[in-house]
Amino acid sequence: MVREPPEYIVIGVIERAHGVRGELKVKPITDFPSRFKQLKTILIECSGSPDKKFEISHATLKGQSVYLLLEGIESREQARALRGGYLKIPREQVLPLADDEFYHFEVIGFEIITNTGQKLGLVEEVMSFPANDVLLVKNPQREYLIPVIKSVVKKIDRAAGQITIEVIDGLLD
Repeated sequence: MVREPPEYIVIGVIERAHGVRGELKVKPITDFPSRFKQLKTILIECSGSPDKKFEISHATLKGQSVYLLLEGIESREQARALRGGYLKIPREQVLPLADDEFYHFEVIGFEIITNTGQKLGLVEEVMSFPANDVLLVKNPQREYLIPVIKSVVKKIDRAAGQITIEVIDGLLD
């Protein structure tokens, strides 16, 4: 059974305050860091306090970082208080991907079946490695590590909540 995707999606984490006027240095956790320039609002999740919505007054991309100015955050001390916070957007605002691409959150709970119809289990986790992502697939008897590569992953059926794979030598050993 496909698990319901989360209502909000994390797209960045606040690394630290930048400067003395409340600017935040953010590490983007998205394939589309330029999206910060189009966002009008952001939700920030900080441990120990409820999520809080902020208006974005300015966003700048520099190298691998995003620098944000938020309405109501006007000092270094206020910015420091947000360190480690997660920046989230509503799921409806995620950008569309190609048919053979997926967001990690959306395939959790998908059923993995082989091209011969064998059901292997459900996706429990998507792990990111330098070479490729790997699906951790579990059933009551065992677990499998399925590499997300074109020679293995043949079809992602979002409507059915299934991923069809081709079994290559050694994959299920």
